[in-house]
Amino acid sequence: MKSRNISYLAWLGCWLAFSAHALSSDSTQPLYIEADKASFNHFSGVNTFEGHVIITQGSSRLFADQVILYTDKKHHLQHLTATGQPSRYETQVETEPHTLVATATNIQYHVAENQLELIGQVHAEQGKDKIEGPMLIYNTKEKLLSAPSNQTTSERTVIVFDSRK
Repeated sequence: MKSRNISYLAWLGCWLAFSAHALSSDSTQPLYIEADKASFNHFSGVNTFEGHVIITQGSSRLFADQVILYTDKKHHLQHLTATGQPSRYETQVETEPHTLVATATNIQYHVAENQLELIGQVHAEQGKDKIEGPMLIYNTKEKLLSAPSNQTTSERTVIVFDSRK
């Protein structure tokens, strides 16, 4: 898979990225989960939420058909997978007046790798700026966005940056 890396500074010119730039108070807020159905396995650490799932933490919200949370033995989150038609992530970015909204058929967050992945029919926008493509990978620690191409379908990544702000 060929990858086009966009440095954080260039990406910042398009729009501030995902959860690393959500309101600073969000990470200290409680996590609220709503779903039609929930199952918890404390031995395996696999917790499944199905049907109109809404996860809220501060100004950040995740909407999906199904969310699976994988936790360690101390019940700390290790990995999150959200699937939907599409799944949607919304957050208010600290320095921006517009809400960041991102959709994809699959959203994954890997805690140890500090990596957020949006996979399948990805669309993200904030105000008039947007990015679309088959996949976006954002490293929250390194502040690096990667937009790999899909060689099987020839889908390409499209970025629209409206400098008339």
